[in-house]
Amino acid sequence: MLIRRLKVAGLLSFGPQGIDLPLDGLNLLIGPNGSGKSNLLEVLALLRASPRNLPAPVKEMGGVAEWLWKGEGPGREALIDAVIDYPQGSLPVRHVLQITDHGGRFEVSDERIENERPHLGEDDVYFYYRFQQGHPVLNDLSRRRRGLRRESVNPEQSILSQVRDPESYPVLHWLQEQYEKIRLYRDWSFGPSTSWRREQSAQIRSDFLSDGGDNLAPVLSKIRWRVKDELIHSLRKLYDGIVDLHLTVDGGNVLLFLEESGGRQIPAARLSDGTLRYLSLLAVLLHPEPPPLVAIEEPELGLHPDVLPHIAKLLVQASSRTQLVVTTHARMLVDALTEIPSCVVVCSKEDGQSRFERLDEANLKEWLEKYSLGDLWSMGELGGNRW
Repeated sequence: MLIRRLKVAGLLSFGPQGIDLPLDGLNLLIGPNGSGKSNLLEVLALLRASPRNLPAPVKEMGGVAEWLWKGEGPGREALIDAVIDYPQGSLPVRHVLQITDHGGRFEVSDERIENERPHLGEDDVYFYYRFQQGHPVLNDLSRRRRGLRRESVNPEQSILSQVRDPESYPVLHWLQEQYEKIRLYRDWSFGPSTSWRREQSAQIRSDFLSDGGDNLAPVLSKIRWRVKDELIHSLRKLYDGIVDLHLTVDGGNVLLFLEESGGRQIPAARLSDGTLRYLSLLAVLLHPEPPPLVAIEEPELGLHPDVLPHIAKLLVQASSRTQLVVTTHARMLVDALTEIPSCVVVCSKEDGQSRFERLDEANLKEWLEKYSLGDLWSMGELGGNRW
């Protein structure tokens, strides 16, 4: 698990009160449109961008003025406070980012990377980087402090994109690597010209599926033999006629075919949108060595409802290898997770601000003796409903 806890305030639909959300291995976000589910993925996109180009997601989506809280109360400054699991140390790492609008320009007004010691005072927290009265200071493992000139730090970028010295600052280096591996799957394109259907070069990256799926065939080619039984079993959940998956290299491209009973082979260009979406989900959820955090928006799109219980099973299994943040509007997907209600986070809005609350299994015990989790959601007993 990468992120243990995530606080967000003053950003997008997260108002001054913000959210303080403990995260589990599997986090299924439910709620009506506009409740803030996708905005949480935008926060994850910011963390992912911080080692390279922090403001890039903001600039792509309207600029800093569109990202900062616009409602009543304090505004013009946003807070992201993430507690990151650090298996190489005895304590988690806390990364705090404060973002502001400086004359229409995105700016980091404060940043801290430190050990998380919630029961001790501020002076007892060992830090790796922080501002001290407006002066940026780095701290290496031998507690030697290196003051940086304020003008040497780019105010539009995280310190993670400006200090790359794994020997002197191994915690910063580790955080850079973890953030860069985060994968977000939101670009579920449909139609005959989608990247899934085009020829895919054997030379492009094959470690993890890209957001747009333009390396689906190379990724499946790389992991196929390690997960072949699970892959074929899952494909047969889509429809019984699938016998095998074939991936061949021809002219520098990886070609993908599904084999049906009777020997008929169907190329990727002729597969349905739902089948290609399903193959993409399998490339993500069956990966034997996944990234530390994967976010998936509405995995049910394009799929028959009868397949969703199997998707739920794959989500649970994958959450033992990676941390998952998943948004959904599908009752059947929620239904299939009735045995683990605590994985569900109910998203709603109060006074224009997003509110996130994880389900408490103890509070639902009597209800779940009579109804499924999806039933309770439809009945309005969980919250996260439109009306």
